[in-house]
Amino acid sequence: MKPQSALARSSAISALTNRREQIIISTVSASEIIKELPKLSEAERRAILDKLRELAQQDDQRWEQLLNDPQPRPKLEAFLHESAAEGESPLDPSRL
Repeated sequence: MKPQSALARSSAISALTNRREQIIISTVSASEIIKELPKLSEAERRAILDKLRELAQQDDQRWEQLLNDPQPRPKLEAFLHESAAEGESPLDPSRL
């Protein structure tokens, strides 16, 4: 496969970009994003990776907040005690 020039690559319209170095927000599936990644420059791929890492960090922080929240959760507590008493049987999310 022949490498594209920087001008051709930057002017190409794809599922991820509509103008040079402008990422658009629309409904794009993960498979479409994965397919488009090789068409992006190294800097564009790095920006996407950095954003994904930032979002993952925010998710981690949110889970830490939820886990450390002292608010009582009687249904969750009862479910955990019941599940522990059942031993190896799978957890049933419908009882949460």
